[in-house]
Amino acid sequence: MERFPTEKELETMSLEELKKECKIWRNLWSWLPDNVKYMLLSTGKLCRVVRRDYHGFKGFLGQCYWELKEIEIEVKEKIYSYEEGKYYLEEKVVKIPVTNVVNIEFISDLMEMDEEYKELEETLDKELSF
Repeated sequence: MERFPTEKELETMSLEELKKECKIWRNLWSWLPDNVKYMLLSTGKLCRVVRRDYHGFKGFLGQCYWELKEIEIEVKEKIYSYEEGKYYLEEKVVKIPVTNVVNIEFISDLMEMDEEYKELEETLDKELSF
């Protein structure tokens, strides 16, 4: 499943591509809190905003800016069980506050390791294990 909307013009998209695009936007919309949805739907409406010093502004609501607080990442992690002496593959969702994030790397290509690299990794694991 594609996770991001395309850059194609709507007129050039097939019905199947339009359905995929609609599904992506519905998923994104469902992740938003209700107060964010309300403000997005109010964009362009006439409103009055009063600051803490009671100075008011009347105008049309423009862009709203939001602060990222937390990210979720779906991971598969190799875990060793000392009780059973086996490795397990855990599939889980990890929530990380953005204040704990130092760097995010977006992976554009992922290739399977060849046998030579796997053997080298296993050798290093044995040599470096305590």
